[in-house]
Amino acid sequence: MNLVDVVISWFFVIFGASFPLYLLLVAIGIKGFEQLTHYVEKNTIMHKVNPLTKLIILLLITIVASQSIWWIGFMLGLIGLIFFIPLQRVRLIILFSVTQIFGMTWGFSVFTPPSLLLEIFHKLNVIWTFPSYFQIMGYVPDLTIQALIYGFQVSMRVWGMFIFSMLVLLTTTTSQMINALSKFKVPLGITFAVTIAMISIPRIFETADTAYKIQVMRGEKKIIALFQSIVPTTIFLFKNAKITGISAETRCFMESNSRTELDEIKLSEVDKIIISLAIILTIVDLYFVAIGLIPAIPLHG
Repeated sequence: MNLVDVVISWFFVIFGASFPLYLLLVAIGIKGFEQLTHYVEKNTIMHKVNPLTKLIILLLITIVASQSIWWIGFMLGLIGLIFFIPLQRVRLIILFSVTQIFGMTWGFSVFTPPSLLLEIFHKLNVIWTFPSYFQIMGYVPDLTIQALIYGFQVSMRVWGMFIFSMLVLLTTTTSQMINALSKFKVPLGITFAVTIAMISIPRIFETADTAYKIQVMRGEKKIIALFQSIVPTTIFLFKNAKITGISAETRCFMESNSRTELDEIKLSEVDKIIISLAIILTIVDLYFVAIGLIPAIPLHG
């Protein structure tokens, strides 16, 4: 293998790893992630839906996308994008989607064993051959068209789940989630886990953004400031975790399961219709998968 081939191979490696990082750290940035995970106060359809309904839809989407062919997940993702228009987060969610899709496509294409690809596609079309020592890093010997297709198909199975997970964060407050889950007798352990996730995710980016800006104000370069903000962010989050644990023990999640609500929490007719349709569509999809009408493994077609 000549020098040009080696340089091109390393370019593929560096670009495949750096491009998603560029999108995450520069194009989206910490502030962008904060906007993608913080509650948006608007009066959209998703805001009116019961939080429990949103979680059920998210669960069913995860089941359907993981069991069906890739274009099912692709369509679910496109449907989810529509709900970001009134939230004014379309640009950010598209950048996040490109990051997730590119990262997973490239990751699977260079690490998936050729034996698995042969089992699915029955033939491999090589478009590039890496130096033999790349296998030490876990790379497959050859980059193939089928590997790229396989990676893209796998990314589509996850994309819809990411889209609707962001929708839950953007359209549901913590108190709404706690009240809804408690009202419908969801175990306190699950309620606590979901609540902590909803609180922690936006708090991480908010804290990181503050620490980063402080480092920049001190005159540090942006890249250096980004790395220097990791330690104070981590320390703050550890301290906050301790406070959260004390609060959970003393106030929120006590032994008594009884809770009182100022407003009655119930599933509206719209919620019941949405849940019924989602369950019916899930059953239909799984039935089509079972009889082979919708393929259950990633493949071309």
